[in-house]
Amino acid sequence: MTEKDWATILVERDGRVVATLRASLADDHAAIYGFAVDARLRGRGIGRDALRRTCRELRAGGAGTIGLEVEVENDRALHLYTSLGFEPVTTEDYWAIAV
Repeated sequence: MTEKDWATILVERDGRVVATLRASLADDHAAIYGFAVDARLRGRGIGRDALRRTCRELRAGGAGTIGLEVEVENDRALHLYTSLGFEPVTTEDYWAIAV
């Protein structure tokens, strides 16, 4: 990836999309958004492999830091991210209004 690039990454298994994420790179900061793995296939290393490969590519493109967002109650995702070296930086509360 080059500066200010965005990429949508699809992970396929047997011709079917099983995971997806978006990644961006601007200057030396990268970000990962919308990371999702098919719920029926979680726990099989698909997300771990996709995240490792994406981070490797972002670093090769010049990323000094890589950020991502996750729901603070998503224990499975938090475990994955921390096991790969991500560290919590800040937390936010989200608000909703009934319409």
